[in-house]
Amino acid sequence: MTLNLDAYFARIGYEGPRSATLATVTRLSDLHTCTITFEALDSFLGNPVSLEPTKVFAKLVESRRGGYCFEQNLLMHDVLAQLGYSVTPLGARVIAGVAEDAPATPVTHRFTVVDLPEGRFIVDVGFGSKCPTRPISLAAGVETETPQNTFRVVPYGAGFEVQFKNNSGWGGMYRFLDQQYHLADHEMSNWYTSTFPNSKFVRNLIVTTVDETRRYNLLNRDLTTWHEFDKPETRRLETPRELEAVLVGTMKLDLPVSIQTIWEKLPQA
Repeated sequence: MTLNLDAYFARIGYEGPRSATLATVTRLSDLHTCTITFEALDSFLGNPVSLEPTKVFAKLVESRRGGYCFEQNLLMHDVLAQLGYSVTPLGARVIAGVAEDAPATPVTHRFTVVDLPEGRFIVDVGFGSKCPTRPISLAAGVETETPQNTFRVVPYGAGFEVQFKNNSGWGGMYRFLDQQYHLADHEMSNWYTSTFPNSKFVRNLIVTTVDETRRYNLLNRDLTTWHEFDKPETRRLETPRELEAVLVGTMKLDLPVSIQTIWEKLPQA
């Protein structure tokens, strides 16, 4: 598929060069994460999540929706490939919020590795609440600072662990092996993530976005705003109108259904 790069660049507000450089992918990552919201409304509403590239492009670019990792990072991967970058799609096991002694989690995250003269970098525009807004260096222990968080990659067993820095030290995000995943691999993981009854994306309304210095995380009716890394403020949304204001205003979404439909599906607890 040949993407309409003009439409994508207009969507995120990019007007810079189209050369395959670190500066270009850094700017694209920043604009993409601040413009195209992380959301899993389709999974929550019981709708299929397609990874067919034309449908992903239509949803995220033309319909001004958001998406989760399989959609967001598929789009970014294809944009970078068309610009001439050397890109490799990978999969990971999410460990954020998982106890260290818990059983291994399934591979439910997609991201991209980009090879550049400056080194190898993770480009991940679809991790939700802790999504890096800039490429993360794959060089072990090198810290990548963004306006919202600081990240690093450290060796873990035969692979690697991506970590973010908080007030108490470093927290794990996901672990991966440095091996290419194919669309069929991601299709299977996407189906599991978007349809498994106990999937957090099926059971909950999850929407997140960022701006220049803050993150906004919506979990059902609770909106948490993170100021300067680890200064959270949480408020409970009490009415459908409040929820609509957050989804349309703060989260910058064009809603696929009425706000009442979304409100009535929210968990009561």
